[in-house]
Amino acid sequence: IERIVLFHAYQSFIGGTEMPVVMEGHQIYLDSLQELGLLHDRIKSMVDHGLTIELIVEDAVLSDRINSLCKEKEIDMVVMGVTGKSGLEKLLVGSTTDQMIRIIKFPLLIVYNEAAIGAKVKTIVLPLDLKAFPDNQTDHLLNILGSFNADLHLLNVRPQNESKTIAYPESFSKLHNLLSQYNPTFHFIEGEDITEQILDFCALHHASLIIMVHRKYDF
Repeated sequence: IERIVLFHAYQSFIGGTEMPVVMEGHQIYLDSLQELGLLHDRIKSMVDHGLTIELIVEDAVLSDRINSLCKEKEIDMVVMGVTGKSGLEKLLVGSTTDQMIRIIKFPLLIVYNEAAIGAKVKTIVLPLDLKAFPDNQTDHLLNILGSFNADLHLLNVRPQNESKTIAYPESFSKLHNLLSQYNPTFHFIEGEDITEQILDFCALHHASLIIMVHRKYDF
């Protein structure tokens, strides 16, 4: 990594109520910049001296601004935290992070608050839908996998009444050829609750990182 951009979006005008709330935008800007400065100092001590850290504070809606900002700053990956109750629980029931997953056009790394920061990434789990793996995401996927020397587990969850044979053999063969350099292990498990099956599998294999390829559906 050569550059980190610390970005905070705040709103000085909050509508949606009987009486819209207008806050002192300049003071919010200064307070936010001070908080980012403290975060800058913490990060600076953890990275190479040659790495550049840029601070940006804007009066904007995060979900409206993030894609244009990433394009302007030539961002390769966005990193967000999940705080509050259980990180995974909050992610599943809806949050700012959940909204970002739906609208962002760049790779998104989500770090939940129980994560062990600084721990080595030893195991990566990639859940797969063999019938519809998007080819336009392979470059991002290979870049991420190439950054870690980790065991790769490919996981396919299927309903219990589905055939035991490998479905969509063409997709399976394509994935095998694409990821063969990482010596992946393929797993086929059964279950009706896909989310629960994935999380149970990740807990069993002590996953350091889960990679999900998000697809946008049309009408």
